[in-house]
Amino acid sequence: MAGKTGSEASSLRMPRYAILALPMPDLLKCVEIGTFGAKQKKTVFSMKKGDRLILYATKVLKIVGVGVVTGEYYFGDSNIFLAGPFYNHRLKFYGETVAKEDELDMKDLVPVLHATKDLNRWGVRFMSPLSSIDEYDWNLISGKLPTGLVEKVLSTANDRIMQKRPSGG
Repeated sequence: MAGKTGSEASSLRMPRYAILALPMPDLLKCVEIGTFGAKQKKTVFSMKKGDRLILYATKVLKIVGVGVVTGEYYFGDSNIFLAGPFYNHRLKFYGETVAKEDELDMKDLVPVLHATKDLNRWGVRFMSPLSSIDEYDWNLISGKLPTGLVEKVLSTANDRIMQKRPSGG
């Protein structure tokens, strides 16, 4: 039996999970344009299509939505972000935010998340704009968001990923 091709094998990889942590205006702009940028390549390079994102608004300390990576890493020099042109290491993603009344208070989640072991210094854990979390934390947080949101985002992101795949054999 023939082995899987590189693209088939990568499409079977389990998704990674991360928290995308930005100030609310920057986070909303990223969702609007479907692109996240970082100053350092290592921040985004390991993320792949299908990886899942929790959208966390820093300063207001709220979980405001979910997203899915829909494109591979690329370098861009156009000034598309509020904070300026220096966020050149980029990923395409699809995300949706929740209504204000459905936002989750991060302080309520901190005691039960695996990612926040030190309850006195938990904020340090999310100082990077992209921090990995485990599947337990993803399920815990996404399970508290409005019914149907995660499924809608995953379905729409999958459609976008499939549209970008080359056809042929």
